[in-house]
Amino acid sequence: DPKPCLMLEIDEHSADAGVVTRLEAFFESLKNAGDMTIPPLREEELAKPKIDCSQRKIYIPWMGDHSFALTAAFRSCGQPSEVLPLADQHAMELGRRYTTGKECLPCIVTTGDMLKKLESDDCDANKTAFFMPGGSGPCRFGQYNCLHRQVLKEVGHSTVPVISPSQDKSFYDDFKQFKKDPTRMAWNGIAAIDVLSKARLAIRPYEISAGETNAVYNEFMERVCRTIEDGKSEKEVIAVMKDAAKAFSRIKVDRSVAKPHIGIVGEIYVRSHTVSNNYLIHRLEAMGAQCSLSSFAEWMYYTNFTRKRSSLREGLYRTFAFNWIKDRVQQGMERRLAAPFAGLVPGMEESPVEETLALANPYIHDSFEGEAALSVGKMIEYAHNGVDGLISVGPFTCMPTTIVSSVMKKLTQDLHGIPAITLTFDGQGDPTLDTRLEAFVDQAKSFQSRKHCVGKELIAAGHQS
Repeated sequence: DPKPCLMLEIDEHSADAGVVTRLEAFFESLKNAGDMTIPPLREEELAKPKIDCSQRKIYIPWMGDHSFALTAAFRSCGQPSEVLPLADQHAMELGRRYTTGKECLPCIVTTGDMLKKLESDDCDANKTAFFMPGGSGPCRFGQYNCLHRQVLKEVGHSTVPVISPSQDKSFYDDFKQFKKDPTRMAWNGIAAIDVLSKARLAIRPYEISAGETNAVYNEFMERVCRTIEDGKSEKEVIAVMKDAAKAFSRIKVDRSVAKPHIGIVGEIYVRSHTVSNNYLIHRLEAMGAQCSLSSFAEWMYYTNFTRKRSSLREGLYRTFAFNWIKDRVQQGMERRLAAPFAGLVPGMEESPVEETLALANPYIHDSFEGEAALSVGKMIEYAHNGVDGLISVGPFTCMPTTIVSSVMKKLTQDLHGIPAITLTFDGQGDPTLDTRLEAFVDQAKSFQSRKHCVGKELIAAGHQS
């Protein structure tokens, strides 16, 4: 039988009388609830189920083009896989229909993506599985896959599995349930697409022929994924990147006017998902700005770091060694993939995550795990590398995003007044977004000019001395 349940949401505006009334009503419900003995869960109910997906196609939510690299890696291992289409209005409506509105935006979008796929004529529910990683810590992300399973059960698809490798200590082990571990090949593709994305953002605002940079990017993104899917060696992936660097270098650009450079950080899904962030980068570029975006690799290095630290804390030395090796291999591969672009786009490689967290420590200590410290550290790193403005993005009510916003004023003061704003998104249109961005870009231009003048004064002072 259903048991009485009470949920209280309290803020500084809540009146005591309303809370007391609800508590009194709840106690009355308890008196009439009858037997409330709950049988203990059996051990087999607590164990993480092993799911055989060899005869199912795994659908991966679109979260930037990195999703295609993961799909290619699955296919190369003999596992059918496909990327879900970028969310549209129908998917958003489905997601909202089966959620309460209190979930953060990525949960709503991915729920809608799954339901839309199950509605489609080409989807056989008996041969379908969905991919949604899990985790723990100060974020609702770890609960997405739980809600997805509840929603699938509610709509009559309880047998459709949700594959949820945990970002905690078992992350890499969770991929061993497949015929062949796809993680190494997936990393090669993800790191390569990160490099291609950085090159596109650095060159596209200055291209003379509109659309040329996107065409080059799309060509080599697809070549990287084909190379991964065909099971080619890492040398083959590096060869593709060498060809990509040559193709990007042939794009004609006009850098006679320096554009304000904006660094974008924040919650990884919203900053990467163009529909969720209302095409933020496209809007900024249309206003005459150049953008840099925190990479997917950054988050992977951070989760490696937290796994290593927790393993040492708990005395799991084999787990520590395994993650240490994985981290070193991944960093080495990223360096080799970025090397062909060294003379074309500076700063392709990710800084060691320990350095990024050390920058954030005066504001948020790295013992507070999650994206908050990582975002603050990346903002400081961007400022040190000469950007002219900083944007932190995230879902509406996102706790890490709110924490970053709370330290933003102090942070910008310490960074010589660099313009910085927080943008939160809830999937609804924001009629004020363009106005806010236009004002922000103007502030970035002013900061750029002021920074240039200060630089000239420092150079002149150096000559005089």
